[in-house]
Amino acid sequence: MHIGPEDNFIIMNAVLLSTSSFGNMTLRSANWMDPPVINPNWLSTEGDMEQMYAAFMRMREIVSNWSSVQAEISPGPGVRTKEQIIQFIRDNAGFIYHGTSTAKMGKRGDPNSVSDSRARVFGVKGLRVVDASAFPTSPPGHPMSSICKFLIPQYQNRRPVLLTVRQTCLLRRLPSPSSGATNLVRARLSVDDVVSGE
Repeated sequence: MHIGPEDNFIIMNAVLLSTSSFGNMTLRSANWMDPPVINPNWLSTEGDMEQMYAAFMRMREIVSNWSSVQAEISPGPGVRTKEQIIQFIRDNAGFIYHGTSTAKMGKRGDPNSVSDSRARVFGVKGLRVVDASAFPTSPPGHPMSSICKFLIPQYQNRRPVLLTVRQTCLLRRLPSPSSGATNLVRARLSVDDVVSGE
């Protein structure tokens, strides 16, 4: 079926917000200008894949009950078996830009933890990570409300806090609009860049 400029259509998407799959990020080299190696490891657990399959089937069920829907364009009626649907999901799934847990909170000595439960970075005096990267796992829903809940106690106590709300991009090179130089982190801040205190 061809969709023309006068045709109406609907696009439906399912989003898996709290995954059991974990990716990783490592250094490419000792050169700080080299971008990191990022492995999102999407849909690597059976539970994540089963949830996405169930969501796909639910969307098909919803659309099939609309009398105004004439045909499914993508993936189309040829994709019917569970194996075909799972392959379609693997080939076409994307992400929604809420990077979390790259500097996760945990116990000292845990090789996967960067900070403690008060956001203090292990081994670096006076530095805290107060953004979504400190979350041990991704919260269900949009992470901004969780970031604010996490941020407010740190801000009210007037302790030294470095705010880098970088949930949409992790250390990547971004051209500077004025000089053409390279900035390593773009941060969107809702309070002062540095909250100083004791």
